[in-house]
Amino acid sequence: MRSTIVATFAAGLVVASLVAAHGIVTDIEIDGEWYTSSLVFEDPYKIPIPERISWSFFGSGNSPVADFTTRDIVCNGNASAAALVAEVDAGAEITFYWDTWPESHKGPVMTYLANCGSDCRTVDPGALFYFKIDHAGLEDGEWISDQIIANNLSYTITIPEDIAPGNYLIRHELLALHLASDELGAQFYPMCANLRISGSGIINPTGVQFPGAYKMDDPGILVNIYNDIDTYTIPGPPPYNSDSEFSDDDFESVAEISAASVSVFNSSDFIASTLTKSYSALASVYTKPSTSDFKLKKSFSLSSVSVPDGSSDNFDCNVNG
Repeated sequence: MRSTIVATFAAGLVVASLVAAHGIVTDIEIDGEWYTSSLVFEDPYKIPIPERISWSFFGSGNSPVADFTTRDIVCNGNASAAALVAEVDAGAEITFYWDTWPESHKGPVMTYLANCGSDCRTVDPGALFYFKIDHAGLEDGEWISDQIIANNLSYTITIPEDIAPGNYLIRHELLALHLASDELGAQFYPMCANLRISGSGIINPTGVQFPGAYKMDDPGILVNIYNDIDTYTIPGPPPYNSDSEFSDDDFESVAEISAASVSVFNSSDFIASTLTKSYSALASVYTKPSTSDFKLKKSFSLSSVSVPDGSSDNFDCNVNG
């Protein structure tokens, strides 16, 4: 009888220690400005409850999202909208500080942005489209979670310089894979915060929705990390890359652009009669939506293109559609 009690007590201590070890983001540094994140074990007991830039999930504590196929995966369990908004310039750095993270909880880190439209404080986060701006996983045999622990429990991302200004929800998460060999064993720890991004960018990257972005059989979600793996596939889409316009898998290329869709300007303000596959390099700056229209995603220039009078010049290209 005594041995049973001791064993039960020991098991309880293990569970308690694991719960205590689960981490949350407690602070966010945005372009040098310091913001306290929603504190799940403190804020609910303060009068009044402090207003934060991060969404609260008081009922979930520091526990992981148990089922990533539910709405809890968006901003954590039963998340409530934040009252404040942080101002930030495109191109600025944001650092997330976690209160703790156990070494056993090895896995990747992922960060997304979603354009809220008019106001992130009143939006349904499950209706937004999130584009990934950063991720890291396993590199040279070392998990990013170990680097985060070594770096004062912090991780820094950069807001893309060329995205359009506006109100954005930033979604940041760690994924613990110590139990991921079982279905629904992967442990997600997401959080969200309200941003108002300023800048002169024009890019509105397409995105994914939560739930839906992660699948039960994704190789980065159903995985045994104790099998001495050399490579790891981070869940979700590839990050948006400002330097190369868009990630290869994000957008459908356009091989031909009709003359009706493209206006070409030089000093004589002429309209190009045709642009064919010889200019297929331009395709990377277009997306092809479900309609027949083409949408410009990034400004660009062409060089040495023949014009009607036989001369050639550098000129800008503008797409209407």
